[in-house]
Amino acid sequence: AILKHHTRHDVATGHQSSAVITNSILKVKTLDESIRSTERYSTARKVRQSMRRIFSVAQDLKNDESSFPEGSPKPKGRPTKRTYRPSFEQSTQSLRTSFRQSRRYMRNSSAFQSIKNMFSSQSSEIGMKSLDKNLSKSVKFDALFVREYKTQADVNPGVSKGAALSLSWDYRTCPSVLVDKYEDSRPPRKKLNELKLSSAERQERLQSCGVSRAEMDKAIKQTNIAKRKRRETIEQLSQSATQEKLEKFKRGFKKKIGLRKSDKQEQEDLWRNAEAYFLKNC
Repeated sequence: AILKHHTRHDVATGHQSSAVITNSILKVKTLDESIRSTERYSTARKVRQSMRRIFSVAQDLKNDESSFPEGSPKPKGRPTKRTYRPSFEQSTQSLRTSFRQSRRYMRNSSAFQSIKNMFSSQSSEIGMKSLDKNLSKSVKFDALFVREYKTQADVNPGVSKGAALSLSWDYRTCPSVLVDKYEDSRPPRKKLNELKLSSAERQERLQSCGVSRAEMDKAIKQTNIAKRKRRETIEQLSQSATQEKLEKFKRGFKKKIGLRKSDKQEQEDLWRNAEAYFLKNC
């Protein structure tokens, strides 16, 4: 459309010269080569590069409106309707041919074919989904793979007294067993009140798992601190908006004076520590 408007403007002023047509044809050929070369890149990059080249050619054609051959006569009036249409068709014949070739190259490119295949695969998946709805559905189980994790003391403000229980990252793999055999040999499931453990029962289980008394006392101390903070949070719910503003001001003030790292520095430190951990353990 931009090339067509440019040609109409030149015909209307009576200055459609062979030099401008030749320059336009060369630029369209350059556009064809750019479209042809986009097959080496990804689909998103193809579209972006083609659009940049198209806008570049359009800008060059717009700048060529003042580049007429030397000695050309000045425009005198507007051409008649009789001479306008043949001159326009003759001057744009090569441009239209080049654009047809560009469109043919684009259709034959790998980007167009990949998009076409994507839509065809989606339509086939929709057809398979509609076919699966009419088929019977069933679930089958084969074998169970069990892991036994170690028990350790943890911090949980939800406990009433003593240290809380949690699972560690260390585990032991047990032999696999069939589902039917497991269901036949497993004990009956416990009720909810039977799953609740008192502080004495938790302490006894931790001691049987090899947890020392010092570790349990440390977990109890941290649990009491978490309980106190939870109570303070509940009591200060009415002043939550003011507290958030105050904490935000404190963080900003610490960043200004250098007592606190910026978010970007904290992210860099996290990535650096993760990389060091990976190199050390992997």
